[in-house]
Formats: sequence, C-alpha cells, structure tokens
Amino acid sequence: MSITQTMSEDEQYNLEMMQYRLAKLLYDYSINRKTVDEDYIRRVIDTVINGRELVEYVRKYEIVKTFEIQTNEQKNSNPIATYDGSCIKISLEGIEFKIKESQDTYLHLFPSSLEQYQYINSVITQIILHELEHANQKKIIQTSHNMEARILLYSNTPSIEGNIKIGEIDNFIRENKEYIEYLIQKLQKKIDEFYIYAPQERLAEIRSHQQLIDILNSLERSPNRVIKFLYVGKIDSMFRGYKDGIISPTIHYLRGIGNGDILEFFNWYDPDEAKAVLKSKQNYSLEERLIYGLPITNEERDKEKSKMLSTIKHS
Repeated sequence: MSITQTMSEDEQYNLEMMQYRLAKLLYDYSINRKTVDEDYIRRVIDTVINGRELVEYVRKYEIVKTFEIQTNEQKNSNPIATYDGSCIKISLEGIEFKIKESQDTYLHLFPSSLEQYQYINSVITQIILHELEHANQKKIIQTSHNMEARILLYSNTPSIEGNIKIGEIDNFIRENKEYIEYLIQKLQKKIDEFYIYAPQERLAEIRSHQQLIDILNSLERSPNRVIKFLYVGKIDSMFRGYKDGIISPTIHYLRGIGNGDILEFFNWYDPDEAKAVLKSKQNYSLEERLIYGLPITNEERDKEKSKMLSTIKHS
C-alpha cells in the first residue's frame, strides 16, 4: 500500500522533493567515498521533517556520542537511535559500530566501490528513517481514524518516563513508589517479551525499507544489488512475528500486552482462527495483511515468502 494514496498535490510534491533531496544526498556522499557523518544525519532528519510535515512530532533531535542506556531493540549491540515521542536521539558511536559491522559482514557482496558506499550509507539511512517513521506514526494516530491509526493507538503502552512523571505529582503513586516501580518494570518486561510482534516496530521497518528502495530507484543509475538487499530486509520485516502457531503477530502482541479486548472492534478479527483468516481475506489483500500483521495461514506465509524471495533472486 503506497503512502501517497491519500495525499494532496502539495503533500505529493513535498514527498517527491524530499525523495529527490535524500537520493542526491546519499549519492553525493557515496560517489565521494564518504560514510554517514553528523552533517548527513542532520540533513536527513531536517529533510524528512519538512517533507512529511513532522515538525509537531519531532520537537528536537540530538546527536550524541553514545547512549547511557541501551534500548530493547539494540540491547545486543551498540544502540544507534531512539524516539521517545518528541525527540530523536542518534548515537555516533552506535553508527560507527554499525558501519564496521556492515563492512565486515556484507561488503563483499558489492564488487564496485560506489555500491559499497551506497550500501553502507543505506544501512544507516534506513535506521534514521525507522525512527522518523515512529514520529509519523504519532502523526497518523493524531490525524487519522483508519485501521492503521487504531492498531498503532492500541499498540502503544505508557512509557516508564511517563509513569515516573505521574508518580511525581500523584500522592497515591508517590506514597507507593516501590510498588509502582515494580508495576512499571513488569510492564516493560512484557513489552520486551512481545517486542518482535509489535505492530509499530514491524510497520517502521517495512516503511523505512520501502522509502529507501524508492529513494535508490529514483537515481539515474540505481544500485540494483543494494536495492535487492533492501527488498530482503523489507520481506523479513513483513514476515516478522509470523511463526507456526501464530497466525497474526498483531493479535499476539495486543493480547500479550493486555489489550486483547480491543480486537473485537476490528472487522478482520474473530476469536476463531479459521474465521479470522477468512474475515481478513475478505477485507484485505495478502500484502495488506502482511504489512499490518493480520491473520494468514501457514501455507500462505510459506508460499508468499518463497515467491517474493524468488522474484528478487531472478530480477
């Protein structure tokens, strides 16, 4: 589903200009054999904020040397980027780590020097776009009433920071601080446990990969190998959370965080799995179901993933 489908002409123009500027920036850095630096980060964030009208949702951004606390998403490596609902933070140390990791792991797949730099810069750009997509999700929740907005709304849980602020002004919470902190830790543990199924993370990965694919495809000489690599990343994101016994990562996540009752308000849901698959098929395409984490059968999952990967291999 294209993000341009319901856009006005002005919004479409802004999006095209944003894409052009990002494509030029990525190409200029790569052709000059430069990797992402602080200036590049600022230009990407500023361009996307203006192009997607996210000023209200990204009050500020900070480029720091390193993060003191690792997020769940990056807890097994150097953390790179976070978005807390108003501020994006980017770690230069995390970016350096990711660049080296990418060079050591995948650089041999790209024979030309230009493509190697395009690949490295694309990896970092996708991470930045991922966090900016979280800001766009906040915009969607506040300005739309469609299914995506409702899924995102019901998937959000109170932040630890938000709970602590409430605790500072509420007498009951202040007097029962240890108990409240226990509940917050319990909530965070549950979020961590179901993180892989989170709709907001799946959507941010899918959309950021697709945005970057569109950016690279707009170049006069698009780097086909890099684009194929990004397509694999997008496909992996679309199938993220679909496992044997789990027909819908969105259902699994909402139930897991205690919001299962909300599912009754969706036209694709039914407590009977077979009926849920049927309802989803009747209302949404297979691509839409994969994007939003709606019910699919194991057969659909395996057949479609094989088909997608085969298409990339032979393109």
